[in-house]
Formats: sequence, C-alpha cells, structure tokens
Amino acid sequence: MAMITFEALFFEKADIYINGNIQAFDYAKQKALLLMLLESGSFLRSELARTLWGDKEKSVALQNLRNALASLKKILPAGSLKITRTHIALSECCRILSDLSNLKDDSPEDPLGLSLIYIYEPKRLGMITYA
Repeated sequence: MAMITFEALFFEKADIYINGNIQAFDYAKQKALLLMLLESGSFLRSELARTLWGDKEKSVALQNLRNALASLKKILPAGSLKITRTHIALSECCRILSDLSNLKDDSPEDPLGLSLIYIYEPKRLGMITYA
C-alpha cells in the first residue's frame, strides 16, 4: 500500500492536506474527528463519541460516530483508517506532518521550533528539517 501523507495545520483555519491537496469536509465534526486522529493516532470509540457528542445520550453519540466514520471513509484514501469495535486509528501507511511540533520542540538552536516539523508515522516517531 502506498504511503498517505496528511498535513495537519491546527492553527488559524485548521486545514488538512492529503497528499498535498487541501481536503474539504461535509461538516465540522467530520473534520474534528480527523484532526483528533491526526494529533493522537488512535482513540477508543467511546472516547471519541463522548468528546464529539457529549451532549447526546451514549447510544445517539455512538450512532453519530458511526455515521461520521462512514462519511469520512468515503473521502479519505482507501486504507487510511483502522476501525475495530472498540478503537479507531490511523493505519501504518499514514505519515502525519503537523504544525503542533512548533509547540513541542525545545531545541536550544531553535527555541521557537520554527525549523522543525513533527512527523508521526504509526509505530515510528522522528524529526525532519522544514524546507
């Protein structure tokens, strides 16, 4: 399976690029769900349902999550998500670039973290120089 590159820009408009192309979403919680996965890698289904639909009954929240996942799977590249009865995760073929690294890097050579971008690949972490 080919590598899928997600670039998550959390600041300003919270845009998501997939393989270099900006991704449009049908509704805000669909985008929020993907941003949460891009930031953390995986979640319990119950945790996502509670976070995104905490004002709803548990059964309604879980149904809303199922609907959001079904619509998200239609717009993401095939194989991007690993979904089980209890967990939702990004697959190993995903590479995530994020501007959140600017907050995480405390390098003395670059105290503002402007020259590094964080890369998360499931089961592997690393750093690259930002061009």
